[in-house]
Amino acid sequence: MFGTLIVALPSNHTGVELLVRLEGEEKAIDFSTDSSQGKIAYAAFYADCDHEVKPLTEGFRVVLVYNLIQKHLTIR
Repeated sequence: MFGTLIVALPSNHTGVELLVRLEGEEKAIDFSTDSSQGKIAYAAFYADCDHEVKPLTEGFRVVLVYNLIQKHLTIR
């Protein structure tokens, strides 16, 4: 596994920011704006990043979470 992909399906909600940290830098991703407008939002980050999901404060949230993997090819 080399990373994670999160896909947020459209839904009305507030809260649930995704915080991603790497080497002292932090990025906050808020899916609620795009999601409440009927858009599909997504984020991807490497496996060595720390991440945290803040609490949902209103509504509901539906996400798909994928582990990104790479198979090693053997050349014969």
